[in-house]
Amino acid sequence: MSSVIFNNREHFAKRDANLVLVNNQLVINNLSHPADGVIIDTAGVSGLKVDFLSHTLGQGEVMGVTLNMRDGLDRMKSVAQWALCPDSSGTYAYLAVNSRLEGENIQVVGIKDGDVVLCQNFINQPDNPYSNWIIVFVIAVTVTTIIVSSSSHKKTEEVTRDNQGNVVQTKVKTTKSVGLSGTVVPLMNSHASITPELSNSSIEVDELHIVSSRTYPGEIPTELDGDIEEVVMTANFQSGLTITNETEVVTEPI
Repeated sequence: MSSVIFNNREHFAKRDANLVLVNNQLVINNLSHPADGVIIDTAGVSGLKVDFLSHTLGQGEVMGVTLNMRDGLDRMKSVAQWALCPDSSGTYAYLAVNSRLEGENIQVVGIKDGDVVLCQNFINQPDNPYSNWIIVFVIAVTVTTIIVSSSSHKKTEEVTRDNQGNVVQTKVKTTKSVGLSGTVVPLMNSHASITPELSNSSIEVDELHIVSSRTYPGEIPTELDGDIEEVVMTANFQSGLTITNETEVVTEPI
């Protein structure tokens, strides 16, 4: 597996992808299969933002991001995953998250010019065998109007203590953010679904946030917690993908 150093991090080519450094940017080409892409060795961070040259999603093109964590027992596990793909008709593009990796509540937020223009809450059903990938955003018009430009992830914890100082509850929030310009159609379903019912309205956005929360009855055992060790980006973009910058995420979730 070939690798290059970019922004002081090692990047590995995934499957048939090629990695080339050009003018202080990382060019990823030969992306012909949805599993082609890049694995970013973060060396352990709580959150990472990856910026890349804007790409207009074409017919049949799919993009996905998976975040892998190393826990206190040195086990690697996927903790978040999202995918962007067109529907079978080519009319819409779906932004979906892997529900098995999300908490009991999922909030989706649309941003336009720095302002919140859309906010919806969904009840996750991770035990439903038909809801592995759940659609949280539907992008309207045609997929050729969808422009993706960044991906980031951030985790924070809210701890509740009793009068003696003992931890009685820990709420973990994870925020996945996607720089994505286009027209979105709000969903009618309050429960996350693989077959969403669409509203009659549409809203322009330039950034999307997916906020998931999970509550633990006490402290989280250190052997179960950890930092993001790998960011895996995959795509079948014929024109390739160019990463322009990578930075640790310090902003709080919405």
